Amino acid sequence: MWQCADANDLPFGDESFDAVAHGYLLRNVNNAERVFEEQHRVLKPGGRIVILETCPPRGPLRHPVAMGARVLIPLLGQVVARDRKSYAYLQQSTLGFMTPEEVVTILRRVGFAPIAWRKKFLGTRMIISARKRAPAQRLDAVGDLR
Repeated sequence: MWQCADANDLPFGDESFDAVAHGYLLRNVNNAERVFEEQHRVLKPGGRIVILETCPPRGPLRHPVAMGARVLIPLLGQVVARDRKSYAYLQQSTLGFMTPEEVVTILRRVGFAPIAWRKKFLGTRMIISARKRAPAQRLDAVGDLR
């Protein structure tokens, strides 16, 4: 079932879902921790959350990727969609977004564990997977998805 809802105040009962998945949601909310608290609330114990999100590039490709994002993304937005401003927002939110480590810290604080993550697409995208701990489970693991 697909439903449009406020990510800060989900219209579902506690422990209603086995899984929650979202892509590029966090760049569009003011308080990621609040969103994760809501997702944690609606997940059943042992339920999984999977996140696809942007992340700032690091390492030797950082500068070329950043330059491409600053120049190519707005240019393509202008040429293809005739909307340079919206595509400028995309490059700003990619280059200035939280790192995977920052997202993991929030997830852990809310009560998710174990947590695993990996970067994709020249380090500009992250996939994070975590579980809602069962009441007796106490895990603080963070790993790299392989």
